[in-house]
Amino acid sequence: MFDVTVVVPTRNERDNVAPLLRRLEKIRPDLRLEVLFIDDSSDDTPSVVEDQAARCSRTVSLIHRPEGQRLGGLGGAVRTGLLAARSDLVCVMDADLQHPPELLGALIDEAARSRADVVVASRYCDQGEAGELSPFRLAASRGSGMLAKALFPRRLHPVSDLMSGFFLVRRSAVDARAMRPNGFKVLLEILLSGSGLVTREVPYRFAKRHSGNSNASWQEGATYLRRLVELRVQGRWRRFAGFAAAGAAGAAVNTAALALLARDLLRATC
Repeated sequence: MFDVTVVVPTRNERDNVAPLLRRLEKIRPDLRLEVLFIDDSSDDTPSVVEDQAARCSRTVSLIHRPEGQRLGGLGGAVRTGLLAARSDLVCVMDADLQHPPELLGALIDEAARSRADVVVASRYCDQGEAGELSPFRLAASRGSGMLAKALFPRRLHPVSDLMSGFFLVRRSAVDARAMRPNGFKVLLEILLSGSGLVTREVPYRFAKRHSGNSNASWQEGATYLRRLVELRVQGRWRRFAGFAAAGAAGAAVNTAALALLARDLLRATC
């Protein structure tokens, strides 16, 4: 039904909804675009979304996750959006306009040109800029990315901004149902969810927040570190299981061959 679905996770973002939709309205009017808000708010953000949807020329949908059903935090919200989207191409962006909606066209063009499965909007590749990101957050972002690459050097090497929350993904290339994200950094989960994913990057400048406050905290940092270790351990157990299965199959074949040989030898001596 749509060329692209823009998934916007929201949490108490009432003042960001209208300006975001106004800017999305201006992007390629001929583009069949769906805007899907996945909302975890405790304020009146859902009613603001519904009110603005009636005034917007784009198709706007809302999924509100009530308290107690917000599994996985922001990552869980993105997974919900991937499962509910009505297009193969899905763009994930924040509502606070630090991710410029106008970059959507460049992400789509890059996916079409390179046939990429994931196109990451990067602050750290050539011509990208971290903008007014504080020195502490910049160091935390870069350090978190370096740690992830140290644990998964081959699979994550092509991506310079692993902490980006702004990216385009083909739903057909990943198994969203199998994902179990927890915390903010869902891009990492997506990149590690499928083998052989084709990834590309598009540079952008991280903009100033329009309204509201960051939801980042040391608790989210701890969740990220714990999840990173879980992903690394799971990968090793999968490889171990594969080696064990191959070894068991080989042992079964050898045992069967020896049994047949022993039977033939007994027959020959009788």
